[in-house]
Amino acid sequence: CYVFNNYKYEHVVFEKNKPTYFFKQSAEYEEALYFGFDSFLSEQDLSLYFDLDNIGEINFAKGQRILQWEILHDSKWKMLKVDDETNGLTISGDVKIELPIIKNLEAYTLYIDSFERMWIRVSVAFSSMSHFPKINKLLLNTVEVKQEKSFYNESIGYSKGLPDMKYYLDNKNLTSAPIIVIEEEEYKAVERFIDYTKDDRVFRFNGITGEIIFGNGVYGKIPNVGAEILVQKYATTSGKKGNLPAKKINILQESINYIDSVENISPCVDGLDSDTIEDLKRFAPSVLKTMQRAVSAADYEHLSRQYSTFVAKAKCIVQNNEVIVLIMSQNVLKNKGLIKPSFIRELQEYLEDVSMITVKPKVQSIVVSDLKVNLQIKYSDEAINQFVLF
Repeated sequence: CYVFNNYKYEHVVFEKNKPTYFFKQSAEYEEALYFGFDSFLSEQDLSLYFDLDNIGEINFAKGQRILQWEILHDSKWKMLKVDDETNGLTISGDVKIELPIIKNLEAYTLYIDSFERMWIRVSVAFSSMSHFPKINKLLLNTVEVKQEKSFYNESIGYSKGLPDMKYYLDNKNLTSAPIIVIEEEEYKAVERFIDYTKDDRVFRFNGITGEIIFGNGVYGKIPNVGAEILVQKYATTSGKKGNLPAKKINILQESINYIDSVENISPCVDGLDSDTIEDLKRFAPSVLKTMQRAVSAADYEHLSRQYSTFVAKAKCIVQNNEVIVLIMSQNVLKNKGLIKPSFIRELQEYLEDVSMITVKPKVQSIVVSDLKVNLQIKYSDEAINQFVLF
């Protein structure tokens, strides 16, 4: 980093026995951040991970801070296409940059020295925020991972041609629907059979037990007798056991080209175990009431909690003719309750699918603010005696 003082000469009048300053100090202020790479990447995606301190002034309304990403090409700054998960460098996350064709490095003078680099500049185009982010770490070569183990091409049996056939996978605690192929035709996982006909290739599954159920020939097709039921792929999780501290994962289970080593830079979080019987009893009345459709505010709140156990609470409000769903995470006291934009987008897409055609709900995370309280405690001898006796 280079820091300079910019002095400007001023016309002065000398006075006897009084100090006189010939130069006035003025600061040059630029809301920009420069990245200089000593080699160039051509037609590739560049991913930068920003580990930021929460600046305490964040909400998820669009337009609070607008950043402009540019690359120096043929001595001119040209706009870049980016996918910014940091919401204008307000929360930690990835910035994925789509690079153009670059044939050579560019010389650029930064203050007084000229450097040949692949130059990328991010500048503030608009900001209504009074604080700037504190960057703890800026990392390349990072990926977002989730704890799961994949299984491939598992044969779970052959069709008996009977209604409501049940089969079981070798492993339990699935993270998503398995991919099932029977006689080279893929079957689709569904919530219930009643929405489908005798010709629809569908199945239901229980992710906790690994149970697979097929239709009865009226609702859902019965696989042909003798057909092999092949599960091409499914994945499982270890739940809370995978919540490991930072720098605990440092061994590659199998070699990967061009990867020398790995390390988890932050703790693994949000891994949860399967629902218990008590959990099912608690959610069952709401499931029967909503039938996976969002009509009322209570429906949106229930479906948001049901979407992921990561969502501890949800509140649906109507504001300016918009349906807004506010969600709170299980670890609300960590990172001031901030939730990754990718999770918010996924939940919003899910709620759009179960909403009425005319309704486009918006999902937002709550903002947690610190609150300091000064307490004055008054006590008497009688209160002390009562406390001692207790």
